[in-house]
Amino acid sequence: MNIGYNAAFPEEVGKSSGEAIQRQPPIAVSIRIVDDPADAEALLPVSVFSRLGPDEVPSPCQRLVVYLSRLVVALEGDSVVGFSAFLAPWGSICAAHEFWVDAHARTGEAPVAMATLAALETAARQAGCSQLFVVMKATSLRPILQNAGYSESRAAFGLIWFEKSLVTTWVPAACA
Repeated sequence: MNIGYNAAFPEEVGKSSGEAIQRQPPIAVSIRIVDDPADAEALLPVSVFSRLGPDEVPSPCQRLVVYLSRLVVALEGDSVVGFSAFLAPWGSICAAHEFWVDAHARTGEAPVAMATLAALETAARQAGCSQLFVVMKATSLRPILQNAGYSESRAAFGLIWFEKSLVTTWVPAACA
């Protein structure tokens, strides 16, 4: 499944304000949901892990867990700029055990993180989750998750756990 997310940031190229300015096409982040381990391995080879987290390339065992998980992959064109991995829930709680965003994505960290979070939340709701935990090391993403309604629930062993309720309570205006 591909989901489009328009994070358009046209760049201007020109030497002075008097010259014609050329605009590049907008950069967009697209999302792909991956459930098949072979597709996951093809999309996320070791080189992608090295680029997204050069200090944290997972072991072959850790990569296998990622490949066996449900993935939300963020792409700029054909280039992976972020992903999240979670396993199908055993109840109403779902935990994304991996959340990676390319700090050098052309659209920036925030649009990639927001597109990935939105798709992750949708996938978690479809899987029957009412509570979502996102576990990560990247503290630079903390304000992005907090602005998206996540609260920091715990930090241990160099990991930060963010939590968000996926249940929305709607009260009709006539009843309020």
